[in-house]
Amino acid sequence: MFKINDIVNISMLNKFSNLKVFIQNNKKRLSLSGLVILAIAIPVTIVLTQQQQDLRQRASVNSDTGGVGSQTPIPETATKNANVLVLSYYPRDTRNSKNLNATITGETTTVASKQSYVNSLISQLTTNLSKGSAYHQYKNSKSQPYLKYTVFQKKDFFTEIPRGHLLDQDRGIYRPNYGKIVKDQNICDLVDNKGVTEVWMFGYHFGDIEPDESRMSSKYGDISNSGPKENDPSYLPEYRLPICKNAYVLYNYNYQRSGLEMVHNRIHQLENVMYYVDKTLFWGDFSEYIQAPGGCAGALAQDPNRPCKEPPHNYNSSCGNSHYTPNWQSMTDEYIYNKTNNAMNNCETWHPDESKTTYVNANCNQWGCTELGYYNWYMQNVPGYNSCITHNGLNMRNWWDGIYDFNGFVDKGRSAYSTDSNCSQLTALPTLTTAPTKPPTSTPTKPPTAPTATPKISPTGITSQGGVSSVTLNTESCTSGLFGSGNYRCTSSSTTRSFSAGCKTAASFVAEANANCGVSASTPAPTAKPTVKPAATSTPVPAASIRCLTQYTGVTYTCKAGTSCPSGDVRNSRGTNECTAKLGQTASCCRPR
Repeated sequence: MFKINDIVNISMLNKFSNLKVFIQNNKKRLSLSGLVILAIAIPVTIVLTQQQQDLRQRASVNSDTGGVGSQTPIPETATKNANVLVLSYYPRDTRNSKNLNATITGETTTVASKQSYVNSLISQLTTNLSKGSAYHQYKNSKSQPYLKYTVFQKKDFFTEIPRGHLLDQDRGIYRPNYGKIVKDQNICDLVDNKGVTEVWMFGYHFGDIEPDESRMSSKYGDISNSGPKENDPSYLPEYRLPICKNAYVLYNYNYQRSGLEMVHNRIHQLENVMYYVDKTLFWGDFSEYIQAPGGCAGALAQDPNRPCKEPPHNYNSSCGNSHYTPNWQSMTDEYIYNKTNNAMNNCETWHPDESKTTYVNANCNQWGCTELGYYNWYMQNVPGYNSCITHNGLNMRNWWDGIYDFNGFVDKGRSAYSTDSNCSQLTALPTLTTAPTKPPTSTPTKPPTAPTATPKISPTGITSQGGVSSVTLNTESCTSGLFGSGNYRCTSSSTTRSFSAGCKTAASFVAEANANCGVSASTPAPTAKPTVKPAATSTPVPAASIRCLTQYTGVTYTCKAGTSCPSGDVRNSRGTNECTAKLGQTASCCRPR
């Protein structure tokens, strides 16, 4: 039992005006009886009603269905409220209660100072995570955050973190007892009745406590960056998260690090979710799973369906991953977000169909050459709300729904595609009556490292061949001379069709219309991404005979601490050392400097 003065409970309540906005915006979806009930309840229980109305809106905003090219329009904004339970641990010094216990936390500072720092981290997280969910906002000012993170309740504990699963008996290292921590908060009531979607736990990574990055409770299992998993036989029931009707994720943030690492960990959670939903699309196209030379053989042995890449980086990337930017050159580029070398990527126009995306020869200037800039750029390129991406007769789903409501997302299918609409109509530019005879060109600062094809359209335009009657294009904040989307009509039909999204030349859109209307257009065949195969001359990373202890992420595991690498080599990563062997086996946890 905690003493009364050991806990601070702060409820963050929204203004009553937000409830009226909710009713007004959703009155068409509410039944008459529902409106009557709300009207009666509002004047009686204003605060309680607001908490209830902040529950997750389980009905997808993409409920209208339509064929590709004729998606039913959806609202241009549809922000979801992601309510957060914040739990923080500040064990006090027994000699001076104003200070943190340095023996437990490893820090000599005051409790008030650490509380202030955690509050600043919370502010950073709510801002950056919401910003990251706004699809292409960096180039489309109309795009708004899909997820709005709000602290629903905040509790500060002044005791040490309860110990749970024993990770390493020799060192006496434990995971926190996450099961007890959330059960004490009646978590299922918060998740199922109060709209809480996430638990943010702030604490220390020191002494006998080694936290997980994330841990999920869902009816589909623990899809997270945790180890061991919730269903692992070695993970005792008393340590497991309660399974509620709705899914939720616990993020254990280390308040001895910065907000950058916390956003980084969130991208790892997205990687785990999309790996579960469609590992081939995510790791084989949008992102890339990178291993050291010779490492893909082991990775593919454990999961042959997850595409794997290793140096040399002689192929066109899409968006990179949380550890490597798309212009990475070698394994030593891990965690380097300000690389100025140019390399080809198509992240800003990513599409599963190579013919509907554009590669650019770019460097870190795309995201501002900062770590946070890269994280925001990466997240805003994740297919989100109103992405308008269609492929093989299906529409790309909003991947952020998988973060917001994992159970509901997977209930609709373990796929990145669906028939639900995910596209709204935007204001169009004047209709083009003829195709340009020559697409706009630009001169890159450095020659492209891979060949690119230039579309060629017949000078007679779109009308002479009789297949296309009109083309309308939208700029969507694309650079000069490029268009972001649009629509067209074939002469054989009165139906208006939508172009695939992505900043391209007008000629490229016209070529797409010609092809879809059955007109033969002189367009080059798309160049596919080259398949990367391990080089025959690859030199394996020197083994350091370091024993793996616990699962870290995917097929990587935490290395035993205190073991030094061979001369001239360094640890694989910052913070947590990684290797690629199975649990308990000898593995290489070092890489060339």
